[in-house]
Amino acid sequence: MILYLDKLDRKETPPWLEGAADLHCRQSADGRFWGVGDAFFVGPQPAAKWADCGDGFSACVINPLDCAPLNRSLSWCKTGETPDLYGRRWRYPVALSYGGERAFHVSYGPDFLPLLTDQQKRCEDIARAARGALMAATLDGQPLAMSLACAWTAELLSITNYATPKVLAALGLLDDALIGGVLYGAAGLNPDV
Repeated sequence: MILYLDKLDRKETPPWLEGAADLHCRQSADGRFWGVGDAFFVGPQPAAKWADCGDGFSACVINPLDCAPLNRSLSWCKTGETPDLYGRRWRYPVALSYGGERAFHVSYGPDFLPLLTDQQKRCEDIARAARGALMAATLDGQPLAMSLACAWTAELLSITNYATPKVLAALGLLDDALIGGVLYGAAGLNPDV
């Protein structure tokens, strides 16, 4: 699990963990611990390497990291699954079809045009940008900026998992396999081509 320590000892659930089915909280002298998954691990971890995530929160990974409890349930989009270099399977949003069309469900506004939420719009924007960059890298040999690819991947993973981009970065959870799998999958591209 990813374990969080709130050093400011707030009683309200961290916003990125709201709605998690298997959320646990434990108070200690160090602060308030939060985690999604096995309640046994929610508490002080003497050997843990904590990373500062800002706003009074620190995070650590309790090995082995099981990604399944981190998965968010989304009614508006299908999700794909891809492994990282350690074989952990992460869920990501499938934003575009193989043909480049929007692949998720939307609501329609008073003008009967798609009325996307901010999250849906951002998901589609990232997938379209990633699709363009990946196709340019494949067809034109233009290098893909890895810092941008990491940022896109972290943001997409935060849509489908109970973690923030800042947490994913601070804990060093992104790797080449995960970045490729998430970006190709979300953008509707076949990574074998």
